[in-house]
Amino acid sequence: MSCREEHAETPVSARVMKKVLSLILSFLFFLEVLPWSAIADETYENDFKFTEYNDSVPDAEIRAAVALAGLEDNAPLWHEGMTAQECTNASQLLEVLKDFVYNQLDGVIDVFQDYDMLRSEKSLTYSDEFDKAYTTALNLQDDIYYYLDVLEENSRQISYRNLLMQDADITEEDRISYGFSIREYYDELKTAFTIIKNDLSDWDNKCDNWDRMLCGETESFKEYAEVYANAMLNKNTLLGTSGPVLLAQEKDVAPASGNRIIDRLSPVTSALADTRQKMEITVVDDRSFVVRARDNGTNVS
Repeated sequence: MSCREEHAETPVSARVMKKVLSLILSFLFFLEVLPWSAIADETYENDFKFTEYNDSVPDAEIRAAVALAGLEDNAPLWHEGMTAQECTNASQLLEVLKDFVYNQLDGVIDVFQDYDMLRSEKSLTYSDEFDKAYTTALNLQDDIYYYLDVLEENSRQISYRNLLMQDADITEEDRISYGFSIREYYDELKTAFTIIKNDLSDWDNKCDNWDRMLCGETESFKEYAEVYANAMLNKNTLLGTSGPVLLAQEKDVAPASGNRIIDRLSPVTSALADTRQKMEITVVDDRSFVVRARDNGTNVS
């Protein structure tokens, strides 16, 4: 090999080495910027899931979840007049909570909405007591409808997955998965069940206080209650018509007892003493009523 050939090959070898070194440095840089902590966490999480799902939920926990859901054929049933403290399963408590929200809270909030509409129509200025109570009532309504959904949906999901687990053809992997799914629904259900049983009495007291305020039984709101009551009874659409009549827009309403419909139309205020004697309110059913005017306080026109 000549000296010229040797010198001709040297630059080629140097270029190859430079490329190799460049690749090595790039790889090292790539390793340095990798999110190793995230990779480690993901690996740990996957390992944890693998370990967790190889340990099935105990049968006793599954049975407890099914019992709390209360959807089995032999589960204790709800009965008229049952209190929250008497409930032993979510199916019973669901009915108790429905009764409270449909026949008490929703009716009070309807009146709050009517008062709010009346405030705009007549440019009234209510005390802070009204706005605070109205906001609290709306927040409570949101919470309770969430709890209603948890009681109903979680119970249904627990019962359904328990039924799937009874299938003789189910794989072990699916059985374990259904078990952990039941545990998740069970944990949410237990939390809601405990909160409702502990707080329903307090919610009921709040409703009673709001009802008394809106009916003018508190001195600070009596004036506004009289304005509201007269506005309700003097509405042109009231006499000779039937069905719930609100100052706010007409809307579908939850079932309410006849007494509460009458209470909404005629709050207990001195301003209504004469007016009520000139009216006859006939409750047709849980959703409707008929109002007629009397000729002389006795005969119905």
